[in-house]
Amino acid sequence: MPREPKAFQPRSDLSERIDKLFSARRTAAVCALVGGRGVGKTHLAAAYARRCIERGVPVAWLHAETVDQLHGSVDQLATEAGLRNDADDPATVARKVRAWLQERREPYLVVFDNATDPDLLAPLLPSHGRARVLITTNDHSFERLATMVAVEEFTEAEAVKYLRTRVGADDGGFRSLAEELDRLPLALGIAAAALVGPPRLSCESYLGRLHATPIEVLLARPRGEPYPTGVAQAIMLSVGQTGPEAARLLGELSVLSTSGVGFELLGPQAEPALAELGARSLVTFSRSDTTAFVHRLVRRAVRDQAGRDRTLAELIETAGQRLCVAVEDVSDQDTWRKFPMIMAVAEHGAALWEAVEQVPEGEFAHMRAAAELVLRVRHVVASHLVYLNDGLRAVPVAEAVVRGREWLLGAEHPDTLAALHTLAHAFEYAGQVMKAAALYQRVAADRARVLGDDHPDTLWSRAWWPSRTRWEAGRRRRCR
Repeated sequence: MPREPKAFQPRSDLSERIDKLFSARRTAAVCALVGGRGVGKTHLAAAYARRCIERGVPVAWLHAETVDQLHGSVDQLATEAGLRNDADDPATVARKVRAWLQERREPYLVVFDNATDPDLLAPLLPSHGRARVLITTNDHSFERLATMVAVEEFTEAEAVKYLRTRVGADDGGFRSLAEELDRLPLALGIAAAALVGPPRLSCESYLGRLHATPIEVLLARPRGEPYPTGVAQAIMLSVGQTGPEAARLLGELSVLSTSGVGFELLGPQAEPALAELGARSLVTFSRSDTTAFVHRLVRRAVRDQAGRDRTLAELIETAGQRLCVAVEDVSDQDTWRKFPMIMAVAEHGAALWEAVEQVPEGEFAHMRAAAELVLRVRHVVASHLVYLNDGLRAVPVAEAVVRGREWLLGAEHPDTLAALHTLAHAFEYAGQVMKAAALYQRVAADRARVLGDDHPDTLWSRAWWPSRTRWEAGRRRRCR
């Protein structure tokens, strides 16, 4: 959950609407804060969640932008609540969580942050009970699941009040600056950080620098909501004034998962750069000071610039190296203790691969090394999950690695065959023994043809598939 930002404007009218909606219902209520990017939906939800915690109401903060994020968040909630068994797939976990929420006799708040797909959330929403659900989204199609509360940019009075509180004495330019930035809270936060300095700037000086900041490609226009030039300029002006270490770290954070990057992965050496990015309002931090977040508009501006500069592959590779060091250093004996970090790496690996896949085909040549590194990270994650006998979590990761390596390296490359062997392991521990046996046999034959009959990898595969086939045959005889 994000911590409260400096000079936070509570926007009491919106908070009162949420309170009124939730208090008017004796059964489960679902509310959606809906609005464009950068209007402050997440911080409003976080403020409401903090008030719940102060009243003794438990809160679950779940990331819901992608399928992987949602499943991961719900899986973690189910694990912490003692609901999940090793054999539970995501649909079973969702049913258990929903039933648990409906059976609760005490108040409980669930926040789904940055939700994008109503169909993904629908199976999780309680139909009765004392649980309350708060959704943040920019998609109006959530109106079929929730009562909508529109969140818009600051009013002029709110924008000026924010700047006056954050910056200090008004130099007479706050209204002009607010209108230039379309009163968007995200842009105002970045501008205010620049005004505070060091060096401290007047509004006139800042606007001069803002207008001089070239923006080659404006941020994309989602669902008919244009972002004014000033927003992109404010972001890139601030990014351009950061030091080289902070700029590199911001680039890494911008290609990793939107659910935030834990300090455990960043390490103590990143603290000065994080402090600089936080001071410029380019990065925010969790309430527990364990996670760094980059807003989606900032991410997009940074990634777009990296694409134009042809440095996106370097960012992905650097981030992949960070993940690789973290996950490869985990010994077998330490796998369970490091399980939360391993699952975080799994999510970040998926985000990096998504960034790889978005690169135009004509520009992919310089991305190849980065792509191979990302697949290596995901393969190590799958191997750790197999070591824990967690086939259900391992299968989708291993399948993604196989698909990626077949596309990148070819079906008979030794690394692809290694990924297939890991997938066979995952199938085995997921209870899909016939699939596992067939895949072990296929990999053994392919390795013999590609690597030779006496290669250690060939012998290893041959040692696996006959025993698995015999075990399954014996099991079927016992069943008859």
